[in-house]
Amino acid sequence: MHDFLASLAPESFTVLGRSLLPLSYGHVILLNRFDLDPVSTPIELILAVNICQRSFQDGFNWFGGTLTPQGQRQLEKEAERIGLGVDYGKRSFQAWSDYVEANSSSPEWQQTDRNQGTGDRGAPFLAQLRIVLMRDCNYSPEYILDAPYGQCLWDYGAAIEDRAGWGIRGEKQRWLDEVLNN
Repeated sequence: MHDFLASLAPESFTVLGRSLLPLSYGHVILLNRFDLDPVSTPIELILAVNICQRSFQDGFNWFGGTLTPQGQRQLEKEAERIGLGVDYGKRSFQAWSDYVEANSSSPEWQQTDRNQGTGDRGAPFLAQLRIVLMRDCNYSPEYILDAPYGQCLWDYGAAIEDRAGWGIRGEKQRWLDEVLNN
């Protein structure tokens, strides 16, 4: 998905009857930190939904509460109450998948100068993303954690477009490629 405007104003999603916030950088950090990417079990789905209906800090605090015996019992009761029957479970997992996909819009990349390599970077992408957004886009460490993830990807792309021979691939380049390759 390469929809810049949708990344800035994502559609609303409801999963398991809960309204989710736009997927933020902080959500992605928490989902990866707590091994909830990908989500594959009903308990993981409940955890991921509960994180993504909250801000980064509230989601982090909420998750910490699930690690207690009382928190575990509450999670198990919620899983039983939801019932995740075959149809409901399929619809819920599909809604989660749609939410993640819709909130992960990023630009399509193309190499613009083959003589300049991009280098072999050792830093994880999320670390590179964070640094570029704070350095070049004036994101604060607090703001970035609740910033819509798709917006982060587009801002990152715009910030590095002139660096390392990479640029955001637009409609004009796609049309030109089609004309030249047919």
